[in-house]
Amino acid sequence: MTLLPRLKWKKPPKCEVLQFGGTQITGFQSLQNEFSIQNMPLVTEEVNVFVLLHSLLRLKLSRWSYYSSFCSLSQSKVVIVWHDTNIHAYSLKRTLKIPIVCVQNGLRHNVGPASGTGFLSALATLSSSISPHVDDYWIFGEASQQLLQSSIRARYHIHGSFRANEYAAMRQTLVPNSKKRRTGFIVSFPNASDVPQTLHDSANIALFAGRRP
Repeated sequence: MTLLPRLKWKKPPKCEVLQFGGTQITGFQSLQNEFSIQNMPLVTEEVNVFVLLHSLLRLKLSRWSYYSSFCSLSQSKVVIVWHDTNIHAYSLKRTLKIPIVCVQNGLRHNVGPASGTGFLSALATLSSSISPHVDDYWIFGEASQQLLQSSIRARYHIHGSFRANEYAAMRQTLVPNSKKRRTGFIVSFPNASDVPQTLHDSANIALFAGRRP
């Protein structure tokens, strides 16, 4: 049985940043103190009737015109994608004039739902009709860029894990300096030459014990 998306009648609030997908802010809670962020749910998750009417009045009826109307009504300046395996994110540039930014939030490989298509296979299919495109893509490391850049046109930025970096920054402010033995968490290495020789060459996430200086 097909579930119909939830209807919403309230006009989208004005904001600086729209999170593409989801009905709640997910990985970007820490940014809410810096920017005004709102959700732009997928049309399969929630349909804003006010946005739908706005799109119809422009004599355009497609998911892309709907997203364009949503951005226009919210007056957002950028769309940020947390669920970067959502294949529709790479078609937004067809109608949106504002920047589209993706943030990698997990390991990327050709795995999909049990009854669905793998992420990389879906990208290959999309590439046969359009050029998958976002403005900027913040990724874990070089391996992710090598995997994705052949399919997705973007400016790539090696950043590591957003959540792990956020957690590390929080812990750094909470824990005072000491000489006690601690466990560090390596999120990513920009270059292979930066990986300590004592670590296995194939490791991209490693734990090590050491002393703080």
